[in-house]
Amino acid sequence: KKRKKRFFFFFFFFEIGHGVLGRSGKMVTFSKVVGVAMWMASMTGMVHAKSFADEMEDPASGSRSTTISVQLPGFISNTNIYHRDAMFGSPFKQTQLTGRVVYVTKHKDHDGCSENYQVPTRTDDSYQGHVFFLVDRGDCTFMQKARIAQSKGAAAVIVVDNKCNPKEKQVIQSHSDSTKILEALKCDTMSEQRMPYMQYDHSGAAIKIPAFLIGKYDGAKIQDCYLMKEESDYTPKVLFDVDKAKADGCGKTDVVVQVAVHVVEAKEVHWALFLSANDIPKNIGTLHKVATGFAEKGHFTPRYLFYKAENFGCTASTCKNLCVFNEKEEGYCFMSQTANTVTTQGSQIVKENIHQMCIWKSIGEEAWWKYMEQFEKDKCDQRQSLEECGQTARKKVGINEGEVDKCVHDEIKSFSTVKEAYLKSSSSGAFALSLTVNSVKQNFGLSNVFIAREVCRGLVAEDRPPICKCTDDINLQHFEKCIAKGCHESSSKQHYCRITATCVDSEEDCKISETKVTTVSNGTSFSSVILIVIFVATVISLGAYFYHKRAKRQL
Repeated sequence: KKRKKRFFFFFFFFEIGHGVLGRSGKMVTFSKVVGVAMWMASMTGMVHAKSFADEMEDPASGSRSTTISVQLPGFISNTNIYHRDAMFGSPFKQTQLTGRVVYVTKHKDHDGCSENYQVPTRTDDSYQGHVFFLVDRGDCTFMQKARIAQSKGAAAVIVVDNKCNPKEKQVIQSHSDSTKILEALKCDTMSEQRMPYMQYDHSGAAIKIPAFLIGKYDGAKIQDCYLMKEESDYTPKVLFDVDKAKADGCGKTDVVVQVAVHVVEAKEVHWALFLSANDIPKNIGTLHKVATGFAEKGHFTPRYLFYKAENFGCTASTCKNLCVFNEKEEGYCFMSQTANTVTTQGSQIVKENIHQMCIWKSIGEEAWWKYMEQFEKDKCDQRQSLEECGQTARKKVGINEGEVDKCVHDEIKSFSTVKEAYLKSSSSGAFALSLTVNSVKQNFGLSNVFIAREVCRGLVAEDRPPICKCTDDINLQHFEKCIAKGCHESSSKQHYCRITATCVDSEEDCKISETKVTTVSNGTSFSSVILIVIFVATVISLGAYFYHKRAKRQL
């Protein structure tokens, strides 16, 4: 009986983990949350567990930071498609981006997981704008699909889910052809508890385009209209009123989609990072300079991720490795949501999160930055013993351990700041490393240049500090060089010139510098050629001279 019970909970948590943090392909590898959940299920036998994502408000659009709408054709136009933003990649510089959809995985042997598909081109193409790739979910990770789409010139990639979720089932059931649509999409046999999140694994820095996941039904409508135009004998999957669809544009016009980023501008920007001890931003030192660059115009707050023990049916006796409890039996836990393979116990992460909160609250901001830089340098987020690594890092930067320990003890006793952090993360929809700007959660990959650019967007244009000039280029290396050169600290030379690797007054000055460099470079190349010719001629002449003398001697 015990084995059966454990197997039941193993399966239960397996479904929760996959439903919340799905991968694009078959269920072969999973984020650490599934491993933790399986352990909890088999070892504790808890019965009141629920997904951490269930605690968060799910907005009507599925995303707090973007909106996706179909502009054309009119028959399938939709101003608010339910979707997920990827937790990797980068949004566009503009507040909105419009693109023509190209369905690149329409053939069965094309899954978007390799570069074997061709992007169709048209000689009569009058559309000169961006192109969005539409890709079916399956067989590999979301990140792999995005990398390949980017390499083939996509401005954005939209992945169509391969399972139905409850929200779209509700939409379908209100349709007059609901039974036929549900059957066509196999919603009864292929469904999921919720639309998954497109997770990251710390290897997505090279992805510069935004990626999105949309529902199976919305995707099928786009595919139908696209294929009706591309293939004369195509039979739609879900658009059963073909005559009406054709009359309203399907099969005649391109499918055009618009993506908009939610931006709240203010005279002063308030931004926060939701993080945890095992999942911190890379290059904390550069991030510190970013925060300093906004010091006069903004306010930064680090916030930490915790999960209520009671929401997972955890008690001090069943979840001591995952959670931290006080004398009142109040407890908070941690479960990693990223593909971090380090098997650090959740209770250690909770304690280290509290330590970092206490350094910020009790010792001060500068001490927190110094500690976090040392914490990253020592790779504490990759260590199995966070406690030992944290103590060593605090000692190296001269933090008073006694003062921090008192704060930690008092905090666990009441969990006052932890409760506040938990409520903030729940209301913001943050469950992994996340950024909020003026209370709006921003998704995609959290590189330092992306963070800086989104914080810049949170300020009205005339109030943006010099550091915003460094975000003109989304290339992370160029951004960090701009920061390292101090372009953001200069009162005049605020533009980073990639050609000369210097700070200049404007882009025009950079172009002038580029011309000079090219001229000098070309001149040097020509001089070099002349010198080589003279050198070779001299060597040949000397060789001939000595050969002639030697031959004369021999005679």
